Amino acid sequence: MLAGAFFSYWNTGEELRPNTQTPAATTAIAETPSNAEGNIHISPEENETVQGTLASAPTVAVPKSETITLSVGTASYTAPWTRDMTVLDAMRTLSREGALSFTTKEFPGLGAFVEEISGKKGGNGSYWILYINKTQSSKGVSQAIVQSGDVVEWKYEKGY
Repeated sequence: MLAGAFFSYWNTGEELRPNTQTPAATTAIAETPSNAEGNIHISPEENETVQGTLASAPTVAVPKSETITLSVGTASYTAPWTRDMTVLDAMRTLSREGALSFTTKEFPGLGAFVEEISGKKGGNGSYWILYINKTQSSKGVSQAIVQSGDVVEWKYEKGY
């Protein structure tokens, strides 16, 4: 920690950025040599100072990293999200990390079909069915685009 340093940040609605100006919504945090036990001084208004410990300090919302959640049965995985990511892309990321195993079969003109996840193969009329945000996907694993925060779920069900 920098004793006596002054930090000023303001919330743009999307991210916290260092403040180069002092807009009205600025919350300033100053650390002083007297706060070695974790005490901080918070100055939400120009002439108002509130002192407390880090545990009692106001919470500032910091954006979470952008991820998707993928569930298979009782197992749940988190994958980093990227723009234009398909469900298959997310599954490949998890597979490279050693978190998930699966096999697909590629059908020209249609895309990939998931045959097996974590050792359980489709067959006898039951298959892996893709859901995104609790809704059965109308697209296949290689065409279904996911957004940050989406919940992807694979359910082993009777085929249609």
